[in-house]
Amino acid sequence: MIKTRRKVLAGKIEAVEGVAEALLAADGGIIALDVKWTPDIKMLQRNAALPSLSKMKQIPGLSLAHVSFKAELMGCAAAFAAGVLPPVDPYLRCCGFAATLVVTPGVETVTYKPASTGVPSMTIGVYTDGILKKLTGARGAVKFSTEVGGQIFAEFDFMGAYNAVTDVAILAPTFPTLIPPRSTGATFTIGGYTPVLRSLSIDMGNTLAPRKWSWLPPMTGTASGKQAHPARSTWGRSARTSTTRSRSPHPPWFPPRSAKATAKAWRSPTPPSSSPSVPAMMKW
Repeated sequence: MIKTRRKVLAGKIEAVEGVAEALLAADGGIIALDVKWTPDIKMLQRNAALPSLSKMKQIPGLSLAHVSFKAELMGCAAAFAAGVLPPVDPYLRCCGFAATLVVTPGVETVTYKPASTGVPSMTIGVYTDGILKKLTGARGAVKFSTEVGGQIFAEFDFMGAYNAVTDVAILAPTFPTLIPPRSTGATFTIGGYTPVLRSLSIDMGNTLAPRKWSWLPPMTGTASGKQAHPARSTWGRSARTSTTRSRSPHPPWFPPRSAKATAKAWRSPTPPSSSPSVPAMMKW
């Protein structure tokens, strides 16, 4: 029987997107609450013509997984430095934040602001009593919440490529000993107005989606059928569009047609002399 309360969460930013990083005890020093790992594997039906009434075995298609948890926001016991950052640092960066570190003695600070470029991916592992469930190429969404007198939480939801569950000894990280700050004696001002708040929730609005390109060759699976495409996110806005022009006078999803038909399709009295703009494509 598995002791499900023996659980450790570890995460590390990837040097190469989608390539798993080796997770060590130092990567697990975060107090994660309500950790959940959920597989999301699309099974492909095979309705083949057979001489019997039996069905063919399903095969796995796009294989993703989700990890959700929440963590208390807190600093560090030592002054901030390049190697001394809050436990949530790698997770915030993979949710679209950039960190600005100030190491001036006596006024060491680290500030996180939303970023539109340079958002890394990470490897996340959920260790449960000798079993490892891992994501690679993961990015996430985050929401901050608090109530008067309570802790300040960062609630994370990560999506990445599914990896086979393996038997691995649970990590033994060193956890922070600081008491997390509580929401007491704080003030909140917006637009010159200072309301009295009982609770506060700020959702960054990230939208998670797997990287799927319908006009590229099919994704190649491994022997186990897993897909290795990492997740993409749009940071608090709708997906951007591409203004790249088509290399042919007809949209790429239509077969070639005569010059007359093409001119009619593009509402032009004559075939276009140069490649016209095609409807915008989704770009993550």
